[in-house]
Amino acid sequence: GTVRDDTGLKMSKSLGNSIDPLDIISQYSADALRFSLIMLTATGQDVYVSTEKFEIGRNFGTKIWNAARFMQMHTKDRAVDAENVKVDPARLSADDKHILARLQECAAACTENLEKFRFNDYAKALYEFLWHQFCDWYVEYSKQVFYGNDEGRKEDVLNVMHHAFSSALRLLHPLMPFLTEELWHGMGYNKSCETIMRAPWPQAADAKSLGIDRAVVDYVDARHELVRIART
Repeated sequence: GTVRDDTGLKMSKSLGNSIDPLDIISQYSADALRFSLIMLTATGQDVYVSTEKFEIGRNFGTKIWNAARFMQMHTKDRAVDAENVKVDPARLSADDKHILARLQECAAACTENLEKFRFNDYAKALYEFLWHQFCDWYVEYSKQVFYGNDEGRKEDVLNVMHHAFSSALRLLHPLMPFLTEELWHGMGYNKSCETIMRAPWPQAADAKSLGIDRAVVDYVDARHELVRIART
């Protein structure tokens, strides 16, 4: 496709409507530049770019950073081995199973889209999982557990969160390398793998091994829809 400005004109230096990527990096960050451009650029279609469009990547990075700080606040000094987070299927709630099911779908979608060079679909899959499924729903669900008195449930939810978040960082790394590397160290995930670049790519696990069935996923989806309708 062709890169155009918001008015539809083709971007070019002669017209004076082109954007200097170094200015965008200075204002929003290199990761925001990469993520925004890839998410906006559908295969074979023109892309309309303005400076404000890079807020997509910046806001996405901020959302991820805030989720990481929330997890750190409740993890405290607990050591986390990102590659060996223990998740006991027998102790999972419906919401735990739902986020793990969505993680499996995201991992499968990211792998497929990368293999087919559908980079914007790859970016959208991660955006949907991290922003909407993880931050909007699971982090909010976790608050009632963390502010309660059941220490066993707190441990279970933390295990699920760290498993999902560390996996999502690995999936996101090709798109946002600086943010993900920083968080890999900041979250303490570098104990078994010093750099996220060498961490294993997440694989879509067998849902049945985690005790996940379609009925549980549909039940939580229906509950989310009920909340959305009530808010509207």
